[in-house]
Amino acid sequence: PSQKLAKKLVLQLLQATFNFLEETGISRSYYLVTPVFTLGFGPAIYLFCYQLVYTHLPDKFWRHFFPLLLSITLTQWPQVVIALGSLSQLFYLTTAMLLLKRYERVTAQARSDAANLSLRWMTIVLSLFLIMMAQDLIRLNLQPHLPADIRNSWYFINSSIYFLLNGHLIIMAIRQPHLFNDFSEFTYLEFADKAKATEQSTNPDETSINLFNQIDSLIGQHELFKQPRFSLRDLATASGLSEKLLSSLINQQA
Repeated sequence: PSQKLAKKLVLQLLQATFNFLEETGISRSYYLVTPVFTLGFGPAIYLFCYQLVYTHLPDKFWRHFFPLLLSITLTQWPQVVIALGSLSQLFYLTTAMLLLKRYERVTAQARSDAANLSLRWMTIVLSLFLIMMAQDLIRLNLQPHLPADIRNSWYFINSSIYFLLNGHLIIMAIRQPHLFNDFSEFTYLEFADKAKATEQSTNPDETSINLFNQIDSLIGQHELFKQPRFSLRDLATASGLSEKLLSSLINQQA
């Protein structure tokens, strides 16, 4: 997780560098670059969440940063760039939260240790980022009309909160014991309840067969069948899978 965070933090480091150059007047007379980074924050957060749950980046992930590069040509209209960046952040943060909710649903159905794999903390952090994004949009639009002391104080408070949120993100990502790395193989469970009748009337897919065979091997290798009153709950504890998933797999192979 720390390696995944590094990619996001590089973008924020660049933003902080350009912001320093502009606030000190070094580069403000040439280009106002900082607003373009509002188009990069959303994709960075979404791709970080994507890599957390899928353990890899999507194909051609760099396409998500095309708007950031194109917006460099619009630096003479910073308010337009900020408006586009705000819409981008709203879209990507919402998409990231929906992805994390899918992860929570699938994990709860597939694993008996779902609590240890939970990324609910990430959903909370994203919610706080959304709140910060909303008030930051207000700040950026009011900035030309605010006195310098209020403008600077507001900016300092915002920067401090963002710093704390990112610090919390780093700490939690490093402390996360492990993740459900097989998430992509079990996304079909998300629709298990709605399509239960359909699933029962069709042949089990290859993933289900392979998983059943692995469970069968586990039982044989550890001679779990010799344990008196060995229950479905005991098998769930031994395999790390939920009782609901085990029951479904057994019924499919029966």
